[in-house]
Amino acid sequence: MAKQLWANIRTNLKFYRRNKLLLLIGLFFLFIWGVSAVPALFYISNRQKFEIIQMILDQSGWFINFFVAALGVLTLFHHLSSRSYKMVVTKPCAPETWLLANFLSAMLVSALLNLAVLVLSAVLFAVWSIPFQWGVAYIALDGILRSAILSSILSYLTILVHPFIAVLAVLVINEYMFYQLIVLVSAGLKNATLWSRKVFFAVVKYGFYVLYLLVPTLFPLALKTQKIYSGLKMRPSDLKYLGTTFAYTLVICALLYFLSDYSLKKKRLI
Repeated sequence: MAKQLWANIRTNLKFYRRNKLLLLIGLFFLFIWGVSAVPALFYISNRQKFEIIQMILDQSGWFINFFVAALGVLTLFHHLSSRSYKMVVTKPCAPETWLLANFLSAMLVSALLNLAVLVLSAVLFAVWSIPFQWGVAYIALDGILRSAILSSILSYLTILVHPFIAVLAVLVINEYMFYQLIVLVSAGLKNATLWSRKVFFAVVKYGFYVLYLLVPTLFPLALKTQKIYSGLKMRPSDLKYLGTTFAYTLVICALLYFLSDYSLKKKRLI
């Protein structure tokens, strides 16, 4: 299995390198990042230099998350739509191995990109004579976990529906949408005068709350780690948040992996 896994990972890395659509996506995000970052380089105060590093971390994080997710989605969609997946599993290569290789390939790219951003930030700290903040390392590790969650969600949805619908579903159906619905229904419950309406709003609110808890989040413990992202400062006690996020990511990715494997085996290959 290890040989097949590594062979699939090498194949995926070659696919990433040769796929023009992935290259265009990467260049597009890099262009957007560059347009936003270059004007800020003309500021020279220490505070503004620190804000530049914060901006680089924030924008790079979003870029890496969506780019890595695009790697997984386009790889799955290409092999499934072109029927080449049938050739892979009749080599034979187990669907479990193929899916795991797709996930690990995307995570390898995510780790390399986050490491590059970490090194760039460290260089800027050194060049500008600003004390290095270990919150940067925390953000890099947390970014890898966020990429894993987003990639797992989109990969699973891509097996079920078209990638465009999968991306749209992630953008629209998320914990923030259900939170806003809970707030809206709570207002209706508070203002309801009839008993029947109160029961209706209470049931709907409970339903939305259940969905709010079930929908995977890309930002576990966001309120707890907000100070790390805003000040780039990390205390040793903050590592427990990273451990909790890792455990959450492991559970979500494992669940979506098994669901993806089950759905993949149910697909018609001809």
